[in-house]
Amino acid sequence: MGIEALALPISWLYGMVTGLRNLLYDSGVLPSRSYDIPVISVGNISVGGTGKTPHTEYLIRLLRATHHVCVLSRGYKRKSHGFQLASPHSTVSDIGDEPMQMHRKFPDVRIAVDADRCHGIDTLIEMRKAERRNDAMVVLLDDAFQHRRVRPGLSILLTDYHRPIYRDHLMPAGRLRETPANYKRADIIIVTKCPEDLSLTEQSAIEQQIQPQNWQKLFFSTFCYSGLPENSQVLLVTGIANPLPLETKLQDLGNDVITLRFGDHHDYTIQDIDTIRRRSEKRTVVTTEKDAVKLKEFVSADIHFVVASIEVRFLNNQQEEFNNTINDYANS
Repeated sequence: MGIEALALPISWLYGMVTGLRNLLYDSGVLPSRSYDIPVISVGNISVGGTGKTPHTEYLIRLLRATHHVCVLSRGYKRKSHGFQLASPHSTVSDIGDEPMQMHRKFPDVRIAVDADRCHGIDTLIEMRKAERRNDAMVVLLDDAFQHRRVRPGLSILLTDYHRPIYRDHLMPAGRLRETPANYKRADIIIVTKCPEDLSLTEQSAIEQQIQPQNWQKLFFSTFCYSGLPENSQVLLVTGIANPLPLETKLQDLGNDVITLRFGDHHDYTIQDIDTIRRRSEKRTVVTTEKDAVKLKEFVSADIHFVVASIEVRFLNNQQEEFNNTINDYANS
């Protein structure tokens, strides 16, 4: 009997607990708050990377010209507590790696972290009132699908093409944090990390498996990488949940790739840098934007990190439909 089968009884118990919690929220026994301002949630129901940060960054690019955009995250693995607003003096320990990544890319956007999302939204609203701003405000909730205390006006659920929710199990047998049936809470479902040439036939098969409801819109997206070497000897250094898409892209560009894989949200140490230095002889060292914010303090003359930039692109010319859906809600 495999480990997954042995873990199934625990998964069933876990499912009962999460199911009861969702039932209490759905029935109103546990309260949820909605807001007068547009609140967009980007999340998933699985552990590990489904592309939340790149899709949140896509929304930032889409909305920041017309709205006062605020991003609110939990700030996973940060050392601080309570509400923290990103500033030029913030560190990864203060706000977490992904919020720091977004802050460095979008210094004009308000990035904050707070485990209590209601308190975080209230604080951002009060800050805006104190500044007497007249521009329209929108809050992007990063990784908040399970945070039921906030009822977002628009909920976006991501599922990884390589491990979609309908082929997964509840933890610990799988990576799901709640049963796949809870996808019905979403307004938009995005199948992420798709191959660029994903056929319409396979897309149709995926849609039949997901079975989106009448009110839900289904999109397919892929990652576009820039700044990558070609036809080189590469050492890929990652501390992300799934480095396979980036590794595959590097190989497609004719690179000979060795991957040095650390755990998701890994905190790098001097010993790690020594390992990278030893393994990087005659190789170009490539890393992700999320890792780069933590590796920055270790940058030295003998190790040059090439940072792979990621942007989201929608398949089937769906970009206009997606953009219109977001803008229509944000402007309503």
